[in-house]
Amino acid sequence: MSRSTTPVRVVLLCRAPTRNGPGPLTELCGRPMIRHVLAAAAPAGAGEILLVGADREVAAELGDGAPGEAPVRPVRDLAELRAALAGTATTVIIPSDTPMLTAASVTRLTGLLHQGGYAAVRLGPAWAFRSGDLVRALAEPSGASGPSGVPDPSADEADGTAPGGDLATGEPLVRAMHALDSSGAHVATVEADAREAVRVVDQAGLATARRLTRDRIVRSWMAAGVTVLDPETTWIDTDVVLAPGATVLRNTELRGGTVVGADTVIGPDCTLVDTVVGAGTRVRCSTLESVELGERNDVGPYAYLRGNTRSGRDVVMGSFTHIKATTIGDDSKVPHFAYLGDGEIGKRTNLSGFTGFVNFDGLRRHRTVVGDDVMIGAGCALVAPVTVAGGAYTAAGSLITKDVPPGALAITRVRQENIDGWVESVMPGTPAARTAEALQHQANGNGNANGSSNGNGSSNGNGSSNGAANGSSNGNGSANGRANGAARGEPVGEGVR
Repeated sequence: MSRSTTPVRVVLLCRAPTRNGPGPLTELCGRPMIRHVLAAAAPAGAGEILLVGADREVAAELGDGAPGEAPVRPVRDLAELRAALAGTATTVIIPSDTPMLTAASVTRLTGLLHQGGYAAVRLGPAWAFRSGDLVRALAEPSGASGPSGVPDPSADEADGTAPGGDLATGEPLVRAMHALDSSGAHVATVEADAREAVRVVDQAGLATARRLTRDRIVRSWMAAGVTVLDPETTWIDTDVVLAPGATVLRNTELRGGTVVGADTVIGPDCTLVDTVVGAGTRVRCSTLESVELGERNDVGPYAYLRGNTRSGRDVVMGSFTHIKATTIGDDSKVPHFAYLGDGEIGKRTNLSGFTGFVNFDGLRRHRTVVGDDVMIGAGCALVAPVTVAGGAYTAAGSLITKDVPPGALAITRVRQENIDGWVESVMPGTPAARTAEALQHQANGNGNANGSSNGNGSSNGNGSSNGAANGSSNGNGSANGRANGAARGEPVGEGVR
């Protein structure tokens, strides 16, 4: 049915919420409830949206209306409402606590009004009036409440109570319909879908509306070619966008302005807020907030990405990684157990497990820059501000506090020293001490047995000299190994692989 071309006003009735109850700005699948109602009212083609009973917070949220939308104006009382409706042909009135009302129902409502020649039509929670008839009915004593029909507009509003609160309940409109009906005007009441008639006036009603809205959104995306494995545990906000071919697994929330590309798999157990996911990306058991992922990324499980983190193509951000405000280049990998904050990582770079960017000095945050084709060894801490240039390596367990030039190996570990017998002397009688003593006794027993064997060799005149010779040879071998390792620049002798 086409949109009406006659001048239209849409009136939103903003009933004051009960104590701890939902109100017009209560969030429902990513939007305030009143925004859902405005979306449903859009087909009416309103020249202006009139807010009745809206407090300052609601009026501030809607402002003057978004670009391309009808302007919004608060109305304080019946007299002001009648003046606002003068010169219009049609008035559509919708309570702000009916977020399940659909645009199709509003279109049907206005179509019935004009095609049926009615003075007023009620469809579920919404009304449509011929404006002249409504203005006359509201001017009748039966169409008002009390002597003036509204609270005193000069009353002090410092406590935040909304003006026009009596009108916001809708009772004067019901009486106006009754007045029109009793005057012989043509009035109709039409049954609406029970789901669209849900009024959100308490937490139970809000839970029902959330479930119904979730089901409506999920069904619409499934019809568009998105696979949703378990609709009952999938929550998708109103403004989320998914490409056909995307797959959403169980226990997944897609919130805010999240955009998901084609051939992606999100879930299970994921929460994505205001996040862009490139085509072909896989996200498992992770939380992403304000993140932009490139194509074919692999995220999780149990990753936490936030704070405008961005990645290129074919990036891995694996298990138990916490990444904040960091840019990661194509083909780079952060496989597991890492914290990267306020950083910039080049292409084809690998950050091994237990890597950390030390970015906060207690007053300011500093940046860490890691170039292309860099290898950060396991257990390294990079203290910002610091730069590791392209092609450089850092040895496992190093504390990097100075810039590393291109192609260099940075190593800061202290040489290992073993203090024999320390556990037995410091913690005698403990399980560790008993285990150490048993192993030492076992080693001493093996040593005595070998000594006896060597003694037999000595009787042949060979054991002692061979032992000395072999010992000398082994000593030289060890020294030669260390020398060769140092010459090649390899810390392999110290446990780096």
